[in-house]
Amino acid sequence: MALAALIAIMALMVSDANEVAEAKEKGSRIEKYALETLALISGANAVAEKGFVESPTAQKRLRQAAERVNRLQKMLPTDSQTTKITKLLELVLLAIQNPERSQEEILSLLTQAESLASLLLNLIANPSSVSVSAELQATHIIGIEPPSGEPIQEAEAMIRFGLTAIDGNAYINSDGILIGSNGDIVATNVTSNAAPSGNLWIVLEGQTKWFQAEAVLRAGNQEQFVKMWIQEIRWGTNPDESEVHVLKVKFETPEIFLFPTPTPGPIPIPIPLPANP
Repeated sequence: MALAALIAIMALMVSDANEVAEAKEKGSRIEKYALETLALISGANAVAEKGFVESPTAQKRLRQAAERVNRLQKMLPTDSQTTKITKLLELVLLAIQNPERSQEEILSLLTQAESLASLLLNLIANPSSVSVSAELQATHIIGIEPPSGEPIQEAEAMIRFGLTAIDGNAYINSDGILIGSNGDIVATNVTSNAAPSGNLWIVLEGQTKWFQAEAVLRAGNQEQFVKMWIQEIRWGTNPDESEVHVLKVKFETPEIFLFPTPTPGPIPIPIPLPANP
């Protein structure tokens, strides 16, 4: 009896170990498919932004991304947050394939798909952590007229987006909204309707709050088309900022043509005249 019980226990332990190994393998495949989905959509978006929306390369990457999304739907738990995001991502990818959509609409959908794929990967890689999603709300860029009637050398740019906290509260520092530009950034400012929490903003679980990033841009040392963008939003799950997460986004303003800011010349140094003899 003792030997039979021991054999039964050992068999149970082996079975449990196999189940753990299978679960780990399945988890690795799910994360792999999510990572590949994000990479394929990002690649298609990069090609489309160069004006090749209907290129074979972009279309192939989107088909491959759709195949991986289909696999994920079969592997993820029913009615989970990840499954809901996967279904939404599938609908966005289907909408991109609509031949009646304009190039602007397709680019907007690609940006949305990339944001959803990034959120999906974050949820799968960190299943117990809080997550956030961001959606572009508005952009603008306008030239600042110089008082002297000279060519426009500066522009005011703005990007506004909504940030939603999922499965917990999210804390955001204004420095965590990374503002970039292909020109020179002279000044920046970030505002929000989220509640302040010390030197941070807090977005409570389930809430959506807007964040508005503004910047003054210059062309640099040569005339060029200039725009502003946000590619990363850094946030945390607690007010001490001990845990920082990164949400990849692709928000940008239109372009505006700016002339270079004149560089002041050297200040002339007065040469003293010789004294009269």
